Amino acid sequence: MAFSSQPYSPDQQQTDNLSSNQKLLWATLDSSMDIIQVFKAVRNERGQIIDFKWILNNHASERTMVMSLGKSLLQLQPGVVKEGIFKAFKLVVETGLPC
Repeated sequence: MAFSSQPYSPDQQQTDNLSSNQKLLWATLDSSMDIIQVFKAVRNERGQIIDFKWILNNHASERTMVMSLGKSLLQLQPGVVKEGIFKAFKLVVETGLPC
């Protein structure tokens, strides 16, 4: 086992804390039996939301939406428009309020 003679820096402690927090968050998300998905709004040149892109899936979501990360919500799930889900997503992003 190797030991460093240099003191533990505040920057290193922040990095370690961030890493620990990320691991805890992932463990929490992945332990859920519910599907958890995170999307990023895709906007046109006028700033209007025209789609959403998958940026995170927990384990429960990955079982149903394999290979969806980085892909278009409207291409993979076009029914979200008819069902009103796309409109609800847009409203949440634009207002910051849950539906």
